[in-house]
Amino acid sequence: ILSTEPSNEHYGQTAWSLRGKEHWSLDASSSVFVREALYRGFRQGLNYRLNNNAWRIQTGGSWVSAATDSTRSDFIRPDITIAKKIQQWKGTEAGIRYWSEHNYTRKDDSLVTSSFFFDEYIAFIKTSDTAVNQLSSEWILRNDGLPNAGIMNLANQGFTWNLSGALNKNASNRLSWLLTYRTLEVRDTSLSLLQNENSLLGRLQHTYVASKGWLTSDIFLEVGTGQEPRREFTFVEVEPGQGTHTWFDYNNNGIQELNEFEIAVFADQATFIQVFIPTDEYIQANVSQFNYVLGLNPKAVWFDRKGLRSGLSRFSSLSTLQLNRKVLDDGTLLTYLPLGEVADSQLVSSNIYWQNTIYFNRAEPIFGADYTYLSTIGRIVLVNGPETRDKSEHRLTLRYKIADPLIVNLIGTLGNKGLASDAFTDRTYQTPYSIWEPRLTYIKDATFRISLSYVNRAANNSEGAESLQSQSAVLDFRYNVPGNSTIGSRFSYTQVAFEGQEDSPVGFAMLEGLQNGNNILWNINFDKRLSQVLQMTISYDGRKTGSAAIVHIGRVQMRALF
Repeated sequence: ILSTEPSNEHYGQTAWSLRGKEHWSLDASSSVFVREALYRGFRQGLNYRLNNNAWRIQTGGSWVSAATDSTRSDFIRPDITIAKKIQQWKGTEAGIRYWSEHNYTRKDDSLVTSSFFFDEYIAFIKTSDTAVNQLSSEWILRNDGLPNAGIMNLANQGFTWNLSGALNKNASNRLSWLLTYRTLEVRDTSLSLLQNENSLLGRLQHTYVASKGWLTSDIFLEVGTGQEPRREFTFVEVEPGQGTHTWFDYNNNGIQELNEFEIAVFADQATFIQVFIPTDEYIQANVSQFNYVLGLNPKAVWFDRKGLRSGLSRFSSLSTLQLNRKVLDDGTLLTYLPLGEVADSQLVSSNIYWQNTIYFNRAEPIFGADYTYLSTIGRIVLVNGPETRDKSEHRLTLRYKIADPLIVNLIGTLGNKGLASDAFTDRTYQTPYSIWEPRLTYIKDATFRISLSYVNRAANNSEGAESLQSQSAVLDFRYNVPGNSTIGSRFSYTQVAFEGQEDSPVGFAMLEGLQNGNNILWNINFDKRLSQVLQMTISYDGRKTGSAAIVHIGRVQMRALF
């Protein structure tokens, strides 16, 4: 059919339909396509629907038969659903469904390797789609087949049970869940690369909003099982600015080694991407994810109170907790939980993110303050050993409006950043740091903003002798023409005093792309809306770090907005 040789083509189609008074319909269609001496194809379709107070029946199917000078193919897809409506349960349905797909291609009376089939047999019961509270359960038997020695054989057989539901009657207190259990049995190991497995997937979400929104809560929990390969990784070079990492030849041997790649600070240095390489070894891993967001805003209910409650209403908070973990399956339920100690021999990967912010006078324009605690821990176990990255930070911000256009901010930060690698001990470090920043900002309506700040930063490596002291002057400028264009600029001058080896992982982590001595960074960004759907961005970045040559980077980007 893909031949470019001239040939006569013929196409014909016929269709008819019937509609009954009792909410039923019957549709049938036939079509034919012939390309002389090259291709002959015939398609038949039939659909029947019935939907009344007692029954919902949907049956349909299509059959496509085609032939070329060397092959014959058949494509068959039936889909049949029969459901009984239980009026006593407000529209609840119980029923069965069968659907499948059989795709056969024959050459010399033998099935080719691209042929396959699957059959699914489903029994279900579910509440009405319009019900406020939802509940459904279904049982699924699936057979998958592939050709072997020219005939079709059963390759895999799976059984799945799903249970899902939602309680939505109370708009301020909602609960939803999903539970899936699946067993897979390989019936022919010569056809399937899969392995016998039992898998579980569970999902639970609860949202709650207290009276007038003084408390909001959102909980999400998901657990599951599955097979995945053990992973190694490598780095692949890409065009400048298209990657995520940069390479430093720490030992000057000209060989790109895994412990010599760092996350790029500047876009033009991002010339490598990290690529994970699957191995031939598969593991059964339990996956768990837990997200929790809690917000407190006493002012929502105490906005007109006096005394102690008036003082407490000035405070509010927002807390976020995210846990993600993959653990080797040991047959116990404990490995499904996102919390608890797990030995390295069982851990595949783990990520923990925790942030808590307490606000004082958050919406007050004259004076306000906020305190934030941040903690992140990421751990991954590769073939060559585990690697852990961690960061914790305490940040206090004070805000005071001196006059109508002038705002003073005082920002203090105490933190620690670390890396531990069993495979590359030279990459291990723990760097406590402190940052102090006074900032003066001038704001003119929504069109003009300029700020000047001084940043003092100190850090040291508690695992070694490296230390850093830096002082920066930063100028930020932004001018906006609403609905038309925006221009922004940033200029920073940083004086760095670093003791230790700059060309090392800990040196790179502490310097953050800068060098000993004087460092100057600047950029200009211009955004212009050319039309309702077209926007242009022009940016220019420059830097002079230490004794390195000046770097200039320019970009132009056009975006279509739909």
